[in-house]
Amino acid sequence: MVTDPAGNSSATSDEAKFTVDTTAPGDSNDDGKVDGGDKNGGKPTVAIPEATNADGNTINAGDLKDGVQVEVTLPGGVAAGDVVTLEVKTPNSNDPIKVTQTLESGDITAGKVTVDIPKVIYQKIVTVR
Repeated sequence: MVTDPAGNSSATSDEAKFTVDTTAPGDSNDDGKVDGGDKNGGKPTVAIPEATNADGNTINAGDLKDGVQVEVTLPGGVAAGDVVTLEVKTPNSNDPIKVTQTLESGDITAGKVTVDIPKVIYQKIVTVR
């Protein structure tokens, strides 16, 4: 039932059942908190497969043709519908550009997701964190 400020009330609605996800992303040991007891401290890991030690961890012009693919290894406790956000810092702004990817069930099964950072963002890149 909903009542407005004037005191008018609606009819009572049908019962609505729902489930609340109370698992924090990163809580791999299911103790209700994300801390050092979780795999990798509950943090995801980020890698750029195109930037290797062999090339000095450099992304070259060839790599940039289709943007940069960032591989994010997911922590425990994530679920389909959760969102991975990468913050890309540029030299001309203190405000990072946010690139997001909504997780799907296949990402959860694989334990990782690839997030594409468009070429236009990488033309001014300094760091990814």
